[in-house]
Amino acid sequence: MATIEKLPQYMSEAWLPKSNTGLWTWFIQRITAALLIIFILAHFWVTHFAVPGEEITFRGVSARLQSPFFLVLDSLLLATAIYHGLNGVRNVIYDFNMNPAIKKTVAWVLLVIGIVTFVYGLNALVPFITGRPIFPL
Repeated sequence: MATIEKLPQYMSEAWLPKSNTGLWTWFIQRITAALLIIFILAHFWVTHFAVPGEEITFRGVSARLQSPFFLVLDSLLLATAIYHGLNGVRNVIYDFNMNPAIKKTVAWVLLVIGIVTFVYGLNALVPFITGRPIFPL
């Protein structure tokens, strides 16, 4: 079995990952892809086919969303979609092979964007149960 004693000239040890964070983000990206399919199918079933023959109206969908189960389902769909999308953006940006400080900044900016987007989306879902948003805009 051959071993590599020296890295090729175009690679430097500074660019090699210091942890297995990339492995976990890759793995979670695959899990969220599968969960997205499940959550999207469940969401479409609930909003369009739960009551056969019923006309789809805002009032009908609002009535279904008043159940905590559907609020949780849509919240999970939102969180999964945000993570999957922003992690994909992160992976594309990281492909430009920038220095570790910029990668860290990109990760933090995307994390903040994800949290703000999730809170904004949750602010749109919660009124269906409570009758008022978390944060009045």
